[in-house]
Amino acid sequence: RLDEEEKQRIIKEKRIKFPKKTLDRYVRLPGEPKLPPRSGFIYFFIEHSKDFSGTLTRKDHMTQVKKHWYKLSAKEKNRYAETIQEKNRKYQEDLQKWFQVFIQS
Repeated sequence: RLDEEEKQRIIKEKRIKFPKKTLDRYVRLPGEPKLPPRSGFIYFFIEHSKDFSGTLTRKDHMTQVKKHWYKLSAKEKNRYAETIQEKNRKYQEDLQKWFQVFIQS
């Protein structure tokens, strides 16, 4: 029943905060394949997150994983990059299959 000005004044006075809306770009349709990590480092981070879970703060955890990443040889880093390329290829195939099914229904 309040006009917009009155609503905004009350919100400011009471310091009311509203939850952020989820962005549409993060909403996946049913059955849509999950996008793989974008880089070898992100895949490495996800893979090694299990080792540090619960024992460190988020910042310390990131620092530890980053140190481990920099200690890897170029050959090992390339292995992660190849894994990402393979996951992206499989994602593209799965996405095309899903899209065909999605269009038909």
